[in-house]
Amino acid sequence: MSIWKMLNLRLYFMVGLPTETEEDVEAVIALAKKVKHHVARSTTGRKKFRRITLSVNQFIPKAATPFQWHPLEEVNSVRKKLRRLTTALREDPAFRVIHDMPKWNYIQALLSLGDRRVGRILLAVHERQGNWSQALKAVNINPDFYVYRPKEADEILPWDFIDHGTDKAFLRDEYERALAGSSSEPARQPDRA
Repeated sequence: MSIWKMLNLRLYFMVGLPTETEEDVEAVIALAKKVKHHVARSTTGRKKFRRITLSVNQFIPKAATPFQWHPLEEVNSVRKKLRRLTTALREDPAFRVIHDMPKWNYIQALLSLGDRRVGRILLAVHERQGNWSQALKAVNINPDFYVYRPKEADEILPWDFIDHGTDKAFLRDEYERALAGSSSEPARQPDRA
C-alpha cells in the first residue's frame, strides 16, 4: 500500500547563487526527474500522481546579510538558466516550471541594495504610473551601480547605521566562508540589557 496521497507536488529552487555552476542547474533537472520517478513508483490507486511544479526564483542579495557585498547575477545569465530548466522539462507533462521575470528581480535588488538616491527613482515611477522603464531613463541615476557592482569589504553601506543585532565583521566572515564553501556555527545574538 502506498503512503503517497498527494496528487501534486511543488519543489522550490534558486538560481543565480554566488557560487553556482552549470552543473548545479543540471543537478536541479536531474533531481526533479528523480523525484518524479520515485513518486510515480510509490503512487497507486485510482488517483495517480499528476504534476510536479518547480518554483524557481533568482537569488537576490539583501542588506544586512552576508551577501550584501555580492552583486545580483546578470539578467541575461539568469534567463539562460531558466530557459535551460524549462526546456529540459517541457516535454514531460508531469512537470511545470514557474518563475519570476528576471527584470523584476533586478528591481528587487535595486530596492534592497540602494541608498536614498533610489527614492528619486521611486518618485519617477510614481509620476509615470508605475512605468519603471520610463522612470529609469528619466532619472540621472545608474541603477547598475547598486545592482551589479560588488562592494568593497571596508565600504560604508547605506544601512550600516542600523543596529540589526549582527556585527558587520561577522557578516563579512560569513560571506567569505560561503564563497569558499565552508560552514560555520550559527550566529549568536548579543545580550541586550
